[in-house]
Amino acid sequence: FGIGASELYREDAISIYLRAVDVRTGQVLLSVATSKKVLSQEMRAGFFRYVSYKRLAEAEAGYSDNEPMSICVTQAIEKALTDLITKGIDKGLWAKKVS
Repeated sequence: FGIGASELYREDAISIYLRAVDVRTGQVLLSVATSKKVLSQEMRAGFFRYVSYKRLAEAEAGYSDNEPMSICVTQAIEKALTDLITKGIDKGLWAKKVS
């Protein structure tokens, strides 16, 4: 018998860069950058056996789990936008609405 198993982990990164630009002058008022990690995991097992001189029987099974890419991109954009707004308020570029 040939029996084997493997487990793989993968980590990707999403980077988002946002800038606030004055449309009248083209001047960059504020710039922020954020990143988010996207994790993936795969587990695999298999075996094989020669049943005769030139015949091979083989079987494989596996499972993978991935974070949805669209959700990760949305989260990274939301984080960058939150940082842009917070830093803009701190620098006095815009103010909170007073009710």
